Amino acid sequence: MHRRDLLTAWVVFLAMASAGLGGAEAVDAHGDALPNGACQRLGSQRLRYASLREARYLPDGQVMAFYGRTLERLDMATGAVVQRLELPLSPVSLDVAPDGATLALAGSDGTLCLADLATGQERRRWASGQAAMRCVRFSPDGQRLLSAGRMPPTLKEWDAAEGKERLALQGALTYYDSVAYGLGGTRAIAGGGYYAIEFWDLTTGTLLQSPKTGYCIYELVASPDGRRVLAAERSSGTEWDVDSMAILKRFSGHHGGAVTGQAYGVDPNEVFTGSRDGSVRRWQRHEGKVLARWFPHASYARSLQCSPDGRWLLSYQVGHCLVETAVADGTPRLSIARHTAAVEAVTWTPDGRVLSGAQDGTARLWDPITGAGLAVLPIGQSVACVAAAPDGARLAVGGKDGIVHEFDGAGQPRRQRKGHFGWVRALCYLDDGRLASAADDGTVRLWDADADTAAVLEGHRGGVLALARVDARHLASAGRDGSVRLWDIAAAREVWSQVRHHGTVSCLATDGNGGLWSSGRDGRILRWTSAGEATPEAPAAGTWVHALAVRPGDGFWVGTNQPKLQSWQPDGQPRPDRAGHGAGIAALALSPNGDRLASASADGTLLIWPTHTPKP
Repeated sequence: MHRRDLLTAWVVFLAMASAGLGGAEAVDAHGDALPNGACQRLGSQRLRYASLREARYLPDGQVMAFYGRTLERLDMATGAVVQRLELPLSPVSLDVAPDGATLALAGSDGTLCLADLATGQERRRWASGQAAMRCVRFSPDGQRLLSAGRMPPTLKEWDAAEGKERLALQGALTYYDSVAYGLGGTRAIAGGGYYAIEFWDLTTGTLLQSPKTGYCIYELVASPDGRRVLAAERSSGTEWDVDSMAILKRFSGHHGGAVTGQAYGVDPNEVFTGSRDGSVRRWQRHEGKVLARWFPHASYARSLQCSPDGRWLLSYQVGHCLVETAVADGTPRLSIARHTAAVEAVTWTPDGRVLSGAQDGTARLWDPITGAGLAVLPIGQSVACVAAAPDGARLAVGGKDGIVHEFDGAGQPRRQRKGHFGWVRALCYLDDGRLASAADDGTVRLWDADADTAAVLEGHRGGVLALARVDARHLASAGRDGSVRLWDIAAAREVWSQVRHHGTVSCLATDGNGGLWSSGRDGRILRWTSAGEATPEAPAAGTWVHALAVRPGDGFWVGTNQPKLQSWQPDGQPRPDRAGHGAGIAALALSPNGDRLASASADGTLLIWPTHTPKP
């Protein structure tokens, strides 16, 4: 689509949005409601959770997920919430009874509670006397409960019908994190810290054996027949025979070693492990052979479980997305164009598209009118900055790997520019075709348009976090040393350097007419003259500013670690905050003609806002 066509489509879209479409609620490309005042959402928050505690399949194939006091029943084919319930307490662990109708909830204060799965209503609650509760599990017959606590480090078994204590067990572990029933409910297997796994006889309350294992055990999962148990350990995964208490197999090879999640497959000969490297592996358990490997997450794959029909595997990364992937090849079931981790960078292309970069190791091109994803630019490492050339023919992406990745306007790889040490934190195309990059190594590099040579600008003491083209002759930079610096592009030399902020300067903004603004850790917004004199602007965010956008005729916009967009009129009078993100805002960018603002958030999405307030 040509730029004129994009602008025409945007005018029509904005007019329809302002008219309210006859009172209809504004929705994004996936049919989810947009925040008040937003024009579009890029990406989706479906199946994304800031602090999911656990997720597991129900017999009908739907998924039960809980966070805080909220329990959601999910349709994984669409990502839609089928039912949302409020639980009687905020549990750290829960379990579903074999009858599929009762929930056991464990609160961190040691409270145990039974609730109705269909309604969330409480049936019974009692105090366990186990502070820092970590885990609760139903027995195979649903008549008993096992609970594991840290203070004191004990295991307790309960009569589920009456809430009466049957056994109190204390072994040699420093703390208990997980427990499982085995052999039809006659054995308990416990793990935590350090260097051992415990096997208990529940008919006598006797500790049978405590074999040595890894540094600590994060999770225990019993096989459907209760004869084996998987232990997720700090350096590998292991499988144990519950009867003989002997180790059967060790599952190792994940990068970083740790197994953070695990599951048995419907096929009794298959096991799944997830790790801190974000990968999932499917194993042939007898031989310990890896059958398949895929990467549904950037790190720490947890809450693994195989679907009842054996087709799908559930997994979750803390603070990110709950994902269902195909057991056969790891293909995601739900295809949503989105980032799966915090979005750290955003810019506009000259023809009106949006380019974003995120911690999931990708950059993405978007249609900001329809919300459609246009292209994925795979980087492989966390992305911190993006830029688009004035003619739209080149796109640049930088981040953790210290490499500047260049693509053509369609998102196809063009070249890699190497030379920085540490994260690349900022990028900016110049009028003469060169590309400026800044990094944690304290340098700014000016790369030739068609060669891998670069002029190096030195002077910052510490990482350079922001770049801005002030005019055709000058480039500004700012960073951890608290300084703002102006550079002569043609001569590759510093014009002036000033320290007027208190602490790190994390963002710069320009108006295209020689105006330069800065902000950072002190929350102040400073305006700079061409001679290096700074004047405080009236607005002040009051907290660390991570993103700043300025349009002299429309005012200021600020992004902080709060999930709201702050803005002020040109005279410094505050406008109402724009809420809608689920986490802090890391980057802001004005569209080429300034009528729209893109905000990039740690919630994994971007929102498109009009820069003016529509008239009633």
